[in-house]
Amino acid sequence: DKTFVIKRSGNIEEYSIDKITRSIKNAADENRQQLNSSDIEILIKDVENIMKERNRKVFRTEEIKEYVKNALVNEGYSKIYDSYVSYVQNQQK
Repeated sequence: DKTFVIKRSGNIEEYSIDKITRSIKNAADENRQQLNSSDIEILIKDVENIMKERNRKVFRTEEIKEYVKNALVNEGYSKIYDSYVSYVQNQQK
């Protein structure tokens, strides 16, 4: 049961945990904060739980970014949330 992502370009890609992990780590690095693998796992699990609740197999990139932001806030990573928001905005340029 694969999940897919509709990119801003309109292309469809298979959902990749690695891409979300990388974006969270990059945001943490920009903020000079370290996240260990269990921190990342918790955040990914939060994101994937939201996706499962939606009961769909296709998501837009923007939706997944919102789920990551929600996970960061809910797990108490407000500084990394700020870095993630600016990291995402820079990726769109």
